[in-house]
Amino acid sequence: MNNMELFEAIGEIDSDLITRCENEVVHAPKQTWVRRLSVAACLCLVMLCIFTLPIFKQAPNTPITPGNNSSQPTTPNNALLYINQLKQEPSFQNSVISLNVNDFIAMTDDEFLKYYGISFSINRAVPAFELQLLNPANNNGIFRNSSRGTYYDSHTFVFANAVNTQRLEITLSKTAYYPGLIIGTDESTTQLKQSELGGFAVTIFQYAGKDGSTCFYTEFLNNGIAYCITSYNLSQKDYTAALSSVIADNVNTEANKSGAKNAHMVTGTVNAVDENANLISISVGDGAFSTLRVYLPDGEAKRYSVGDQVEVSYVGNPITICTIWERQLKSINTVNG
Repeated sequence: MNNMELFEAIGEIDSDLITRCENEVVHAPKQTWVRRLSVAACLCLVMLCIFTLPIFKQAPNTPITPGNNSSQPTTPNNALLYINQLKQEPSFQNSVISLNVNDFIAMTDDEFLKYYGISFSINRAVPAFELQLLNPANNNGIFRNSSRGTYYDSHTFVFANAVNTQRLEITLSKTAYYPGLIIGTDESTTQLKQSELGGFAVTIFQYAGKDGSTCFYTEFLNNGIAYCITSYNLSQKDYTAALSSVIADNVNTEANKSGAKNAHMVTGTVNAVDENANLISISVGDGAFSTLRVYLPDGEAKRYSVGDQVEVSYVGNPITICTIWERQLKSINTVNG
């Protein structure tokens, strides 16, 4: 459903307001998924009321080339680089939630940087890129109240060259609403390879956009912040430079070893089992990113029940945010008997 269809489906919105809101949303060229949450916020502010739309996901449609899907690694500047090729443009999560105009707190890019506690020096890595100024009419900000706390804070920083033919979009969130890559159940065993940039493991995907543009995509979680980083018409070299810059500016790899070969162990409580997908999810704490999904070998999910305490050992960082793919899994054991 596109934005105009969404407005019409809800109904009772003046056509002038619809046109105004449509014109105010900033889109990447033929790549609109990263702005859909902002559209929801804009719509809420236009209506000046509370409403609820369902949280949904697109159906997975992202075949990943098996076996030789990764390019040969290179090692510039302490980097181990693999590019995982997708056969077609992937699907991403879409979330639309209740937003109350009275909870809205407007923010500038600088205020968002302070809110997240991060910094960027993208133009040092890719000199042609500049941070694109926000359109004040887009109502950029967070939603917070006393009962729910901060319940929506996703924001996209856009970097582009002077003629807007090359773009880098970095979407951040401290809440669970981020445009993460969707994994098909038949893809969880794919032998993807992780890159290591500055001592930090990431999984880099490459695909062709709808307009034929070359796109790179990476997502990871660091210090309670979800990062989703997408480029359009950027070379592999420049994307890697930009991604390395983000990691160098914001990830402390000395305090927390997170390389592609580093082993990690986590203990949690099983809260869901999906035998068809060979998937369990476990609660590993509190907060927005407290559920870890773990893909298991065929037939293994039936060994577990909701309430089981399990110990999971895996290698590298989760390939997608809060998701351990089967290839990363070293062991999983029940610890409550």
